[in-house]
Amino acid sequence: MANLSVDDQLIAAWFQAITPRTAGFNTIPIDQLTDASTILTMFLMFIGGGSLSTASGIKIGTFIVLLLTTWAFLRQRDHVVIFERRIPDRLVRKSLAIVSITMMLIFFSVFLLSVVETEHALEDVLFEVVSALSTVGLTRGLTTQLSDTGEVVIMFMMFAGRVGPLTLAYLIATPKQSRVHYPEASVLVG
Repeated sequence: MANLSVDDQLIAAWFQAITPRTAGFNTIPIDQLTDASTILTMFLMFIGGGSLSTASGIKIGTFIVLLLTTWAFLRQRDHVVIFERRIPDRLVRKSLAIVSITMMLIFFSVFLLSVVETEHALEDVLFEVVSALSTVGLTRGLTTQLSDTGEVVIMFMMFAGRVGPLTLAYLIATPKQSRVHYPEASVLVG
């Protein structure tokens, strides 16, 4: 963007901050972004759009619930609160499950692609996976160079992103209502 005028830089920056959340259009070459811009773009793709939009990603609401949950934990509060309203524990657990499943899908897909697509940079593989899961459509040029196995992995990620990681997990796992209540356990974390 250094060759653009200040006005054009502002417009290009604004457009590239909006488009990774849903559209997948680009006005500047994605494969020429700096490392910091690439990471920021992946972060925006990972979060995605609003819950009622057609955008994928974990959604803004989920991200906000996670931030508020972290803030409540750091403040040693028993409940997560926003605008003087308590967020139900089930919603907090759902948000954590969405992010956990999404992160696992990204990790396993990047691992599989790293095994199959050995000639490509890890940064390009990660970008491709996050873009596919977020159903954004941005690429750093890797899409056309994928092997058949790599294409299957990316197609699965696109399907998982469109259906939603939590919905996909619900399809795989059959929830059963338990009548047994167990005592609490103390597990060391962090």
